[in-house]
Amino acid sequence: MGFEEICLGPFCADSCPRVAVIGSMRQQTVLNAVADIIESASRIVTIASFIFTLTKSSPAAARIRAGIVRAARRGLDVLVLLDGGREMSKEYNCGTARVLGRRGVDIWLTRGAILHMKVYAADSAAIVGSANVSSQESLELAVMIESEDVASTIHRSIRMLRDKYGATWESVCREGDGAKPRTRSVEEVEAI
Repeated sequence: MGFEEICLGPFCADSCPRVAVIGSMRQQTVLNAVADIIESASRIVTIASFIFTLTKSSPAAARIRAGIVRAARRGLDVLVLLDGGREMSKEYNCGTARVLGRRGVDIWLTRGAILHMKVYAADSAAIVGSANVSSQESLELAVMIESEDVASTIHRSIRMLRDKYGATWESVCREGDGAKPRTRSVEEVEAI
């Protein structure tokens, strides 16, 4: 990845961020870059994603899952915010939330809003693009930004979204107007 320094106006308090387009535009390439920044984090990890599936058929998704759990167990400030506004995304996200939540990850789903972003930040690095965490092999585009100012803004912004629209995964995954949303069990999600 070739980084280029660019000026982003008010986001550059002390220095210009380094920005790079991630490789081949294949989803698994983007997800491997996400796993890399999570695995190297020493302070904070923040994820906001429309769909996050736990699948054994994607080594990159497995690395992300393991990296998030290890970061939480090491005492890093870890937040995962997933979409809870659409039934289709709940099917996947509730299973993921159960697995990660039971392993000590601070995980939330949105209520009253659809979260469609795909933003992954760890310490002073952030990846923003179109890739969900899944085994799908689609064409994606993402940029990696290395900047304490930009990453801090992303970490704060996702926490503000959690405070405004977030609900515990337990409440979103068990609620319904008399009908429980169809979700995959922990065993089904881990077996994928």
